[in-house]
Amino acid sequence: MKIILNFSTSFQKLVRGTLKVRVIFFSKTGERAAPFVRQAAQSYWAYASFAFVLWQEEDSSFWWNGLGVESAPAIVFLKDPGLKPVVYHGSVNSSRFSTIMEQNKQQGITTVFTY
Repeated sequence: MKIILNFSTSFQKLVRGTLKVRVIFFSKTGERAAPFVRQAAQSYWAYASFAFVLWQEEDSSFWWNGLGVESAPAIVFLKDPGLKPVVYHGSVNSSRFSTIMEQNKQQGITTVFTY
């Protein structure tokens, strides 16, 4: 699993599609996903789609204005349209990432209909 997105990749292409949470990793070096990230992608496939973005300074204003990402490394969770992205800056280990995934795996506020 290695998807590298750069600025030329359309932001709309990144966020449209299934009703899953989007988990976007920002990296300065474009390294491969760590084993715990690859495992999470398998474990949470029903809840989330994963992508990696190579951070480049010339694109920083786009990512700051669009998602609130100041710099890499960072992880962004995109949920329901209209909800503010959840951004975590800094490196994470397996344990911390598992905790973050559990907190953010649901799409958003569940709507309850009554008849």
